[in-house]
Amino acid sequence: MQSPPYSADQVSWSYMGVNPQTVHADSYTLKYFERSLYQRLAYFIKLNNIPQSWNKDYLLFHLFFAGYVGVIDAKGKNGENYGAIPQWGSLSGFGIYRQPTRLSVCNEFVNMPLLKIGEECEIIRMTNDYRGIWDIVQFYAVKLALASKVFDMNLVASRCSHIVTAKTKAAAKTLKAAEDRAQSGESLVIVDEATLCPDDPTNLSSPFQVLDYDVKAQYMGEQMLHDMRTIYNMFDTEVGIPNANLEKKERMSESEINANDGETYARAQHWVENINDCFKKVNKMFGLNLSAELRKGDYANDSDNNN
Repeated sequence: MQSPPYSADQVSWSYMGVNPQTVHADSYTLKYFERSLYQRLAYFIKLNNIPQSWNKDYLLFHLFFAGYVGVIDAKGKNGENYGAIPQWGSLSGFGIYRQPTRLSVCNEFVNMPLLKIGEECEIIRMTNDYRGIWDIVQFYAVKLALASKVFDMNLVASRCSHIVTAKTKAAAKTLKAAEDRAQSGESLVIVDEATLCPDDPTNLSSPFQVLDYDVKAQYMGEQMLHDMRTIYNMFDTEVGIPNANLEKKERMSESEINANDGETYARAQHWVENINDCFKKVNKMFGLNLSAELRKGDYANDSDNNN
């Protein structure tokens, strides 16, 4: 990777390419599920009153991926005045509570010195430890990628219902030709029995030995699809997205079915409260009116409406 400053794409691909050595998941499949889970989560948290000059995708990505993003009154290297915009940068220094005190912006278009947090810039963070939640996305993406590969392998394995051995080379060639014709769509394949046992045409014993497999017993497709849905539900529960209870049983009460609502709500609300606490400081410094909330219809808003 080249020397800093790094672009968002470079940061993204550098981090997303990391995969535990003990887990063998296809990289493309893993990235597919990382993008799927990220977009699922990014939609659920709604940011309000974002200025039109701000790139909301840039803001959300750095909140989820890096855990924080600075808001600065940006000045360009050629005298441009960008105004208050979000910019990612490196944190340094520490205050009495061991919180960072300085922000160094990494952007080749912005000419900004080391900024003092709280006086010259503000920080929007998602978690108290200034870390993102990409580890959660990747944790479940790896599981989904592995489950997807098991599903694919099982589909391929279920196509082979039997193995046939031939007693002679002629019989093997005849069998291959017959299989090719059958796979090409012929409904009836006829072969000359003389080609099966050319050394003894009167020998009527079968030249083949068939090893049958119980394909239905080996098929795990439905179970794997259920497991993938369970992993999605585990992710939704952890990040606060309302989800259906897959463990429903007959005669369960409504309170039992919705027993995980509090668990689902807690972590998402923690993130939104952190963002709003930071937004208050940004609003005060730059005269904005930013706010964050969970999408309508979630447990958090329902609870607020009921109080």
